[in-house]
Amino acid sequence: MKTSTKKGLCVLLIMTVICIVMILIFRLPKADGKALVYLDGKVYASFNLNEDRIITVDSADGYNTIEIKDGWVRVVDADCPEGVCVHTAPISKEFPGVIVCMPHKLVVQIE
Repeated sequence: MKTSTKKGLCVLLIMTVICIVMILIFRLPKADGKALVYLDGKVYASFNLNEDRIITVDSADGYNTIEIKDGWVRVVDADCPEGVCVHTAPISKEFPGVIVCMPHKLVVQIE
């Protein structure tokens, strides 16, 4: 076999293995976890990531609608002026982060 053909087969094999591993990772059941919602610096609520739901958090300054679906958490609607929280990427147990709405003093994070 030619060297270029061997290299091509090796690259194809490596790419196939990477694809299979990624498929397995994303198809595994989600680990238990909780989404913690803070309002004005205090824990407002805690939600299981395995239960799909939509929650509306009302504060003195407005509202935020939070969606938990397939282990992911995101803010889908808010009446704040900038809407930064709505445009923030979703978070999950595997990809933790923080979603913040400064005008409403709301923070969402994964426990």
